[in-house]
Amino acid sequence: MTRYRVFISSTIEDLQDARVQVDAELSATEIFDVVRVEKLPAVDEPSRCLCLDEVRRAHVVVLILGDRYGFIPTTNNPDLLSVTHLEYREAKQLGKSVFAFLREDSSSEEQLSGFIKEVSDFDEGVVRKRWRSLEDLRVEVRRALLFWLARRARDSDSPQVQQQLGETVTRYPELRELQCVIEVAPQVSGSWSEWLDDVFRYFAAECKHKLLPSPHRLSGSDTQTYGSAIRIQLRPGAQSNRLSIAVEVIAEVPPDSKQPKQVYPPPIEVDVAQGSEGARFVAKCCAALAYLAVDDWGRCIDGLFEAAVSNAATEKSRARLIGVAGYVSAFNQGQRSFDIARKMLELRRLDGPTVSAGVIALIAAELRFENANARHAVSEAKHLTMQLLTAALNTGEASPETLYNLARQSIDHGSRAALTFYSKLLRMEPSYDERWYFHRDLGLVHYGRNNYKAAARHYDVARHQKPNDSELLRFAGDAYYYRGWWSEALLRYERALRIEAVERYFLDFKIDFASQRIRRRAETDPGFTFWRGLSHRLSHIGLRLAESGYHRLGLTP
Repeated sequence: MTRYRVFISSTIEDLQDARVQVDAELSATEIFDVVRVEKLPAVDEPSRCLCLDEVRRAHVVVLILGDRYGFIPTTNNPDLLSVTHLEYREAKQLGKSVFAFLREDSSSEEQLSGFIKEVSDFDEGVVRKRWRSLEDLRVEVRRALLFWLARRARDSDSPQVQQQLGETVTRYPELRELQCVIEVAPQVSGSWSEWLDDVFRYFAAECKHKLLPSPHRLSGSDTQTYGSAIRIQLRPGAQSNRLSIAVEVIAEVPPDSKQPKQVYPPPIEVDVAQGSEGARFVAKCCAALAYLAVDDWGRCIDGLFEAAVSNAATEKSRARLIGVAGYVSAFNQGQRSFDIARKMLELRRLDGPTVSAGVIALIAAELRFENANARHAVSEAKHLTMQLLTAALNTGEASPETLYNLARQSIDHGSRAALTFYSKLLRMEPSYDERWYFHRDLGLVHYGRNNYKAAARHYDVARHQKPNDSELLRFAGDAYYYRGWWSEALLRYERALRIEAVERYFLDFKIDFASQRIRRRAETDPGFTFWRGLSHRLSHIGLRLAESGYHRLGLTP
């Protein structure tokens, strides 16, 4: 049987008990060879070389962090990193699997806080778990490494490796059984019990084929749980021969916690007919979420896609399945969000929950791409977001207000797609023309596209609808400023300053520059003073009309 080398990386003096306990827990499985530096024989080479060499030889690194940053070597260490930090960097550079376990309520040293921030980085960090007691740590480390082995088995192309790893990991309760809680509404007739047996038979076959834990139906006396569980709820469907099914993952919480079991992600809600096709479809939904129960979110998304193309899936069910994939992606830094968004664009209906899940996943991806300075990827994420929102407008399944609020969170102000979305939204819901914030957002879109004339018009509409907003006046002034209409810009800047003196921090340079341009124009064009005065009088009249409630009459020409 293949054994896997696990290198434990941590400070030694303050975490000696933790290292010993994790060593004992993993060694008892007879799968892992645990490497701790203090167990190695004395050799004639620097400790740093010895540690980094063991990291290179290991299959996986377990990083345990408590209060201390640790010893910092003074030679060949330009960044002045601790030994533990150097081990982590070496493992990351070599592409090793690293699992970090951070102690809760620790009083971290300043340098350790920076190290934890690096480990927790949104884009470059690693899988992290929190631990409070040594027992928590033992359980979490063992569970993480067993799940890691199961993923290796699923990812392997070798049937021999799959069989060997499968036989190894399924000896342990965490990976041998996936407990299932069944809740049947009283209105559901007993004729569905045989159909539910078919669901479990197909579900068990899916789990066996995909090297997942076998499903085990809980009875009333069965209270012990291992990790997460699948809950299947049966309710009457819209028609007498159909059933409404909700499938979800229940995350286990510590026994001493007063919190209820947590549900992640939102449940899959589908409507199925009695028969083998419907039973196979529900089994595929359960198998997709079973991947989440063993911490394999990537294959969960693949499983949701697979279930969505089932012949038994209605259009609404497909939307729910891909929507759940969106939430799974959002919880994992927006990974696979582009695939999910494109799947959503293929749907004939895009309701509010589905499009919300897609947009949230794309926003998470944007954050990751911005952190990595991947500009083209950020642009693509924003473009897909606007495509999703526009498609949802066209299908009419989601409320315009929901879509507008989503757009405001993710709008790309220089995007033509954003302009298309807002134009369609206005055609569908003309009342938006009376909302100041809608015109402000349209002004931002045109401003981002360097269309200052249109931006100025929308900013003026917004400020007439909300006349005492200094920011709107500044925005309008900027649009006129960059268009070269210095007098109009100056008028709005001065009005913004009268409303809010702090605007001077934004406007000092622009006011001086616009005033200089106006003085130069007056010196070279005798008629300029007359037209400037007339423009000012008209603008002042417009402001008074707006304040009196005549917004449209008060628009500056």
